[in-house]
Amino acid sequence: MRWYVMADDDTVLTVDNLVEVLAKYDHTKSYYVGSNSESVKSNFDFSFDMAFGGAGNCSKSRQRVSPDRPPTEEFQPWPSTSPPFRINEDIAKLKVFPKISRPVQIRIRTIMETFRQGDKDMRWYVMADDDTVLTVDNLVEVLAKYDHTKSYYVGSNSESVKSNFDFSFDMAFGGAGYALSYPLAEALSTKLDGCIERYPYMSVSDFLLHSCLADLGIALNHDKGFHQIDLRNDISGLLSAHPQTPFLSLHHIDTIDPIFPSMDRSESINRLMKAAKIDQSRLLQQTICYHRQSNWSLSISWGYSAYIYENIIPRSILWRPLETFRPWKRNSRPPLYMFNTRWPSNNPCEAPHVLFFDSIEHIEGDQIVTTYVRAWPRGLPTCSFAGNHSADPISKIKVFSPASTRLEAGERDCCDIEYMDGANVTEVKYRACMKYEYWNMGGNGSTMGSCWWSSGLTKEDELLKDRPPTEEFQPWPSTSPPFRINEDITKLKVFPKISRPIQVRIVRTIMETFRQGDKDVRWYVMGDDDTVLMVDNLVELLAKYDHTKSYYIGSNSDCVKSNFDFSFNMAFGGAGYALSYPLAEALATKLDDCIERYPDMYVSDFLLHSCLADLGVALTQNKGFHQIDLHNDISGLLSAHPQTPFLSLHHIDTIDPIFPSMDRSESINHLMKAAKIDQSRLLQQTICYHRQNNWSLSISWGYSTYIYENIIPRSILWRPLETFRPWVADWTPPLYMFNTRWPSDNPCEAPHLFFFDSIEHIEGDQIVTTYIRARPRGLPTCSFAGNHSADPITKIKVFSPASTRLEGRGRDCCDIEYMDGANVTEVKYRACMKYEVIA
Repeated sequence: MRWYVMADDDTVLTVDNLVEVLAKYDHTKSYYVGSNSESVKSNFDFSFDMAFGGAGNCSKSRQRVSPDRPPTEEFQPWPSTSPPFRINEDIAKLKVFPKISRPVQIRIRTIMETFRQGDKDMRWYVMADDDTVLTVDNLVEVLAKYDHTKSYYVGSNSESVKSNFDFSFDMAFGGAGYALSYPLAEALSTKLDGCIERYPYMSVSDFLLHSCLADLGIALNHDKGFHQIDLRNDISGLLSAHPQTPFLSLHHIDTIDPIFPSMDRSESINRLMKAAKIDQSRLLQQTICYHRQSNWSLSISWGYSAYIYENIIPRSILWRPLETFRPWKRNSRPPLYMFNTRWPSNNPCEAPHVLFFDSIEHIEGDQIVTTYVRAWPRGLPTCSFAGNHSADPISKIKVFSPASTRLEAGERDCCDIEYMDGANVTEVKYRACMKYEYWNMGGNGSTMGSCWWSSGLTKEDELLKDRPPTEEFQPWPSTSPPFRINEDITKLKVFPKISRPIQVRIVRTIMETFRQGDKDVRWYVMGDDDTVLMVDNLVELLAKYDHTKSYYIGSNSDCVKSNFDFSFNMAFGGAGYALSYPLAEALATKLDDCIERYPDMYVSDFLLHSCLADLGVALTQNKGFHQIDLHNDISGLLSAHPQTPFLSLHHIDTIDPIFPSMDRSESINHLMKAAKIDQSRLLQQTICYHRQNNWSLSISWGYSTYIYENIIPRSILWRPLETFRPWVADWTPPLYMFNTRWPSDNPCEAPHLFFFDSIEHIEGDQIVTTYIRARPRGLPTCSFAGNHSADPITKIKVFSPASTRLEGRGRDCCDIEYMDGANVTEVKYRACMKYEVIA
């Protein structure tokens, strides 16, 4: 057995897709794959009753039903066509049972019980609710990209801001499903009961599991293909603009409206499965094309719907779902969702003609034909723009896609439209995209660097300015990057319409830098002039991507409202982003056309995001880029950095200095002392415990160390202390794209604070970083029995290996050496032991 897949007995699983997705993961490593909710407030009354395990060759699945008691007489004899069943263990026998707040949630022990069956050649264990559809081919294909011999927890958080705020932005919501790799399921099987004893008050199983995995040091690998669907009513707008990732699951099919009109829920799911059985790789994948003769835009969600707009609408807009649905909790207030939406409109130039999937067939010549029929008359006049034509006559759309070519994850189809005026049928032919094909054809400064990596060197950054430096900056220092004067944008025809010329100048630096014709360039990296970039870490990250393909890499804002105002799928330029060479090349040929299309955009990174969307390129997110749309003291955030290499720090001129008793410049230079020695560990959080004194230590390498006079689980210490304030003072929660803890005066919760002071190499392949107390804590000792005061400690020395870089998403474990009453504590980093719980 390689994989264990969980789902309830009223769940539809598309097994072929699941097997193909799981095959991408290394089943000998620990993986946890799933997703969280789209809703404002989730009910989360889960029951995990069915386990599926991928077979050794990932070509079939193994299924079991796990009820609490044997089937009643009405279900006897047990059908041979149903998965075999095994009775769950009696959890009432657990010592902690009287303290458990919701016993049904402890049924997550099914993972442990299934693992103990000892199936051979298992790679993944997949869990989902009983009102969830899983597309197995796609899931197997996604999981095959991971090394199943390592510990992985794969899924997604909620598409609902409030749900993530209430539980965790870094939790896989179990209704949508998640996957655990074999080694992680193995580790969990030895630790789960201990975890239940630690968290008996938790009333939600997936939050309990997330906390258990955090204590094992395992963070979530996000995959947007899992859909919790904590939404109400009609979700057709969401399904018709699926993100550019394989569709993996659909939860809450029993609470939303049937996804096809004039059908019940069962009929609707069976209709969707007709397409899924033929080609899961394209299922719900959005393809956009244009018919210039009629001025039409077509948006096709393969196997589900087709929208015709009587206007040329850019892909950057059509990527946003129409908000046909309603939030899970009716009195919620925006921002509601973890994605941007469009409001339905009665404007005939904005409202689509809606057609839904009706049938699918193979035809000669390696073609699959999906047919979409009109749902209802649009009931609006024709769009009034000159040259626009009515789409009212169209009652059917036939889409031709290749039968022998699966759509790879992250790739897209292009298409051509064939239509004769007045006909009631339109044909759409899918094809490979041409180079540079456009989907809709027809601070005060920044630093732009073209970058490669060879023998530890990057090409020198280039500073782009609108005019030569003034006399006060002459002669130009040889230690500074060379400068080049920007092109004069006043010569652009569209210049009089441009709302903020400086933003256009910033985004055009990409094109101007590309035109310098540097050879062997792989990546173009952009960042603001108040941003620190960690080049070693950035190069190591970019090396994981194929630079010969089109990639747009960065991260969104720390603040929910900033993403709501612009885009949750935009790289915020202050923090920095990277464009691969082919994408910069394509952009260089199309950027001025894009500026003419969007002259009213007043933010350069939103303009760039829109241009790249029109090229069909979505953002590849990485949490190591930090926009820092925050104010005041960000030490709480930097002391609990996510488990990913630290890449950038923006807004260093608006936040407080990051080290006490230093100005901003001194603080950054001080941080760079550690960065120059080992960027791979910089800000990476390591947690260890001193059981003799009941202490928890949280170390942000090269920055800070916190001592808590209590044993606090990693699942809690991973959440930053909210020492900072939101970007705009009058915002109301949820504020951030991560969960926080409030600072406390409780001596069992408030830390002793130490900040980085010095770094040195010592004999024996060791780096020693020293952290000194920032100030007296000023609180009594934690009153729990056996707890000791940490007041005597003035200095902490951390020993880490000089010859071993920390791999991305890797972690160190550590041991604490301390003599009672001493003023110095030593922490020794080491490799983690198998199944080591950090709690």
